[in-house]
Amino acid sequence: GNEQRLYVVKENVQFSDTEYRPIILEYAISPAGDLRQTRSCYVDAHSKYENKGLEGVQHITRMESGEEKHYLLGLCEGNFCKGGKQGREVGNGWIVIMYRKQHT
Repeated sequence: GNEQRLYVVKENVQFSDTEYRPIILEYAISPAGDLRQTRSCYVDAHSKYENKGLEGVQHITRMESGEEKHYLLGLCEGNFCKGGKQGREVGNGWIVIMYRKQHT
């Protein structure tokens, strides 16, 4: 329809006793500017650090074999997408490429 989409990332949310994962929230924006949350999903990216996750996301659309494909690019906080000493190592910034899997 005429709705646009807004994607918001919660950096890291506790997923289990030893693991954190980011959550992506999808909102529809009506022509009047009203927001309505339409989906939320854990990202299949694991961390043992509560304060290291995705810093933000960007939506992109590509035409592949005549069909629109939608992706989100997520900027990792910390090099190698990690915390601690390894996360401070210069020159190893990562972007995570995500796509939505349909439930079967």
